[in-house]
Amino acid sequence: MQRLKSLSVTAGSFPCRRLAELEGLAVPSKPRKSLVKTVPKFKTHREASAWAVDNNVAQYSSFKGVDPAIARDWIQGAIDTKARVPGLKMDFIGTAQERNRYVKDMMRPKAEEWASRFYEPGTKSHARMVSRYLRKLVPPMRPRDVAVSFGGPGMGGVGINAKFGKRIEDFTDMVRRNMESGWWSRSDKPTVAHIISHEMGHEIDRLFDLRKDRRFIDLYRSHDVMRELSEYGSRSIAEMIAEGWAEYTGSSKPRPLATQIGKIIEEAISESERFGKTTSA
Repeated sequence: MQRLKSLSVTAGSFPCRRLAELEGLAVPSKPRKSLVKTVPKFKTHREASAWAVDNNVAQYSSFKGVDPAIARDWIQGAIDTKARVPGLKMDFIGTAQERNRYVKDMMRPKAEEWASRFYEPGTKSHARMVSRYLRKLVPPMRPRDVAVSFGGPGMGGVGINAKFGKRIEDFTDMVRRNMESGWWSRSDKPTVAHIISHEMGHEIDRLFDLRKDRRFIDLYRSHDVMRELSEYGSRSIAEMIAEGWAEYTGSSKPRPLATQIGKIIEEAISESERFGKTTSA
């Protein structure tokens, strides 16, 4: 059974516009629009990527290889969360593979310069060292991981594994099976929305540093998270927060633990609005 995984990668400085264009990522081409509430249907992944950027969902986007229907639901989930959390900003939205490919190319000059201290440029040894450096800096998307939340400055955001994004019917069936098994938390419908809500839960956690909040620490220690929420949520405080948020926002009748998690997060959002926190995740 496919397993959801969160991943945090530090990407370095913010990417330059020209390199993004060369890499095929959608980039801002006109004044940014205010965040809209409803995402339209798309005919292609390129259309979805361009729409996400033009409508202020993220600075850069590429849904290459993804069913446009999945891309639409992924963007909608991000918009829904950003509407609830005004201070939440993302650099990237799309597939994890495209984000990682771009970050690697962005960091390649630095890697080549570093490897040149030890080996002659153009040699196989030099190329191998560059490859190892980039692989360590930007770990590949693991085959069984469904989606990720990228931390760190430069190219943070949420990405879907393109491997699972080819057909929305298959994706929905995968979500349903994982919910029924208790591996993931619950929602009214087994859709893309549940997965993007989980990843956006990580974005919120990172924004407010929630995993260090004593209330969440106490919840994790005092509850049977596996039974009351999900097996995946029992892995760590961070996963409990993300799984709780996914159920709290996706279920008309969230269970008590998910409700507690959701209300604490809402309190953090209210406090951030009161004090004007707008830090990027």
